[in-house]
Amino acid sequence: MFSSVRRLVAVALSCGTVLHPGMSAIAAGPDNATGGREALVIVKGVATPFSVFGLLSRFRQIPGVTGATFDLSQGLADLTFKPGAVVSDHDIREAIRNASYTPGPIRWQNGTVQAGHPAN
Repeated sequence: MFSSVRRLVAVALSCGTVLHPGMSAIAAGPDNATGGREALVIVKGVATPFSVFGLLSRFRQIPGVTGATFDLSQGLADLTFKPGAVVSDHDIREAIRNASYTPGPIRWQNGTVQAGHPAN
């Protein structure tokens, strides 16, 4: 039991991911507080903390993503983007499906006019 927990922590640290109480995993990344935008996404089917690593890896492959977190207890992903990045709902849903999960609703925040258009 303890060796598997140690392996999980070692994998998390080697991937640049920090475990935090109340969150399954938080992807380390630059702060996006200067004019970027954010998407909150429900992801269905993620059952274990280890499953989060694959999902976060898919999110990191989306051009313009600067950070991604996932709250396993709520099934909620929080993505942040570079200012001016053009990311659509389709891009996010495709990343979720490629990780073998089911995308739910997406809510855009921080001044996004419409999904798929650059942040102001």
